[in-house]
Amino acid sequence: MSTERPSQTPRPSSERHSSIPIPLTRRKTEEKTDPRRERLFLVDVGSASIGSSNHITVKNEDYAYCNAGYGLMLTADGMGSGPAPHLASRMLADIVQDIIKRTDGHEGLSLFPILSAPLTTSLEQGEVETALTEMMLDADAAIRYQAENDPAVAISAVKKFEDVHGVPYDPQKQADVRELQYMMQHAHGTTQIMAKFWQDEARQRFVTVAAVGDSRLYRVRKEQLDQLTKDDSLIQVCLDAGLITTGELDRLPRLVTAHVERLSHDPYLDAETRTWLHFLVKNNTDKDGKQSKTFPLSKYASMVLNALGGGPGTVATPRVETHSVEAGDIYLGVSDGVTKVMTDAQIQHFFELYRSLLNAHELAEQLLTVARELADAQPELMDDITVTCVKCP
Repeated sequence: MSTERPSQTPRPSSERHSSIPIPLTRRKTEEKTDPRRERLFLVDVGSASIGSSNHITVKNEDYAYCNAGYGLMLTADGMGSGPAPHLASRMLADIVQDIIKRTDGHEGLSLFPILSAPLTTSLEQGEVETALTEMMLDADAAIRYQAENDPAVAISAVKKFEDVHGVPYDPQKQADVRELQYMMQHAHGTTQIMAKFWQDEARQRFVTVAAVGDSRLYRVRKEQLDQLTKDDSLIQVCLDAGLITTGELDRLPRLVTAHVERLSHDPYLDAETRTWLHFLVKNNTDKDGKQSKTFPLSKYASMVLNALGGGPGTVATPRVETHSVEAGDIYLGVSDGVTKVMTDAQIQHFFELYRSLLNAHELAEQLLTVARELADAQPELMDDITVTCVKCP
């Protein structure tokens, strides 16, 4: 884990997109009109983001984007161990905005017309899920290309090397060159939550979400908070294997290697979980290279197992799911700067207090403020904080 110097905290930045009422098409018929068709399909969106004072630079490594007309929301969190996490997350946002720019400005055909389809367009679940998957795989390839070819990444990597080690980078030293190359090739990536809101021919409303990493999408429905995405993290693997409980997340225990090794061969666990448990055992060595009998799970607390970008020989594996949308739903995309300092119970309590009082933009701003105040009381947990919010009245 790199050593970072506190720097001046930047002021919060946010982006607001006004609500766009979209009348549903009504069939001209003498038959009684379905009441469902008389309602307006309203989408209110907003976002807020602030950088961490723990960063070596003042750059915010997160990025948020919302578009009400096309029903899009994006939360990206650049991997802090990388040379230029802000460039990785920004690359993803640029790709999404380019899709919209081509549609709005007629600058050639959009590469992903499904994603740039207005909310009035009737879509099918399969085509939306395919479009999101393909866009994320394209973004994965673009971020990898960026790591190898963008001079800005190399410049940022040299600066981070010098800030971490406190000495100038020397291109004549093979050790320096190897470390810099490793940093650029293995750690330049970003987590991502992207959601597309849409409707089918029957005017039923849905949201399709594609996710990698440990940023999260929540839904608030009738006072109930549900996490719609699953973290791609080593901590989640340990939860799935029953090695730890949610009550232990605030103070992670030491795990016994023998127990983890036994579970890595448990046929009742899925193959992915067993693979990562085996990884834990294999890499659990002391300073002399010998396998240790126990190890602190806190060492792996921030380890992300799936991201856009990442190391050679790996490919991002987006988790894509579709959920129905009901009137009154609120959808919340957050980076781990929120979930490091707020439990699900605290987030649900926040919405119990504010959901009916604030619009989407105000909810994003207020939740950011609450998370920032909690982080100020626990400086070791301070991270970039990003919130995107969609209300479906």
